[in-house]
Amino acid sequence: MRTLSSSTLGQHAIGIEHYGALYRLKITAGQLILNKQADQQGK
Repeated sequence: MRTLSSSTLGQHAIGIEHYGALYRLKITAGQLILNKQADQQGK
């Protein structure tokens, strides 16, 4: 498993693509919040 320290990311959020869906991992003080992004085709 690849392990990263949140301090090495240099941002407050990262995007993760998983089976064609995009997820946003938001890094806040003491918490990690994972949300599925809205479908871009369904605008």
